[in-house]
Amino acid sequence: MNSETNKRISPRSIVEIAAFVYVMEEWVACKTIDLSLEAISVELVYPLIQGGLVALDFHQTQGMKKHEMLTEILRCDALETDPVTHRVVMKFVDPSQDFMEDTKALIQSEP
Repeated sequence: MNSETNKRISPRSIVEIAAFVYVMEEWVACKTIDLSLEAISVELVYPLIQGGLVALDFHQTQGMKKHEMLTEILRCDALETDPVTHRVVMKFVDPSQDFMEDTKALIQSEP
C-alpha cells in the first residue's frame, strides 16, 4: 500500500471478538477482520454510508470486556460474496480509557 494513502498511526491486528453494529434499529452481528487502537474493520451484510456515525458493541469475549461506543464510517466496500457482504472500516469516536486498555492488551497478545 502506498505510504501516502496509509494513514494508520498504530499497527492493526487480526482478532476474533464478538462485535455488533446498530443498523436499521437493531443490533446486527458482524465479523471482525482487524483491529487497531484507532479503528476496526468488519464484514457486515448491510452497506453503511461513508462519514456516517453508528454504534458499535463489543460483547464480552476472551480478552475483551463489553464495550459500546460511537464510530465513524471511513470506508465501505462491497465484497464479491454470495450473498453480498460489505467490508466496513470504522474509526472510534472518543473511546473510553477501559476500551483502549483492553484493545492494547488484545492487540499485543496476538501472535
